[in-house]
Amino acid sequence: MLLVLFAVVVNRQQVQAEQLAQLQQRVQALENSRALERTSVLEEQMRTMLTRLQAMEKGGQLLQALERQQQQLQQDLQQLRANPIGRGGDILEPGVEPTPGPRPARPSAAVPRQPRPPVAAPAEP
Repeated sequence: MLLVLFAVVVNRQQVQAEQLAQLQQRVQALENSRALERTSVLEEQMRTMLTRLQAMEKGGQLLQALERQQQQLQQDLQQLRANPIGRGGDILEPGVEPTPGPRPARPSAAVPRQPRPPVAAPAEP
């Protein structure tokens, strides 16, 4: 009888060990699934941040280009104010006013006029 009781206890221990191993595998699978989910979320966040960072870098490059262009235009404007250019393209000395050039011909003188049709008088009632 003791031998049968010992066999039952050993059998139960083996069943419990198998159940425990199955439970450990389930727990491990759940932990892996959660870790994978967290990793996927973090990867998506990183992709989004990378996209935003690239957009910011492009914006920064555009801003730098615009700042360089503005500086160049300011330098050109200062140079023009310091040395005005006359009508002939000559750089004028400071304090010298440009001489007026020839006036362009009137457009009406260059194009012959067409005769206008006569205007009818309004009818009286």
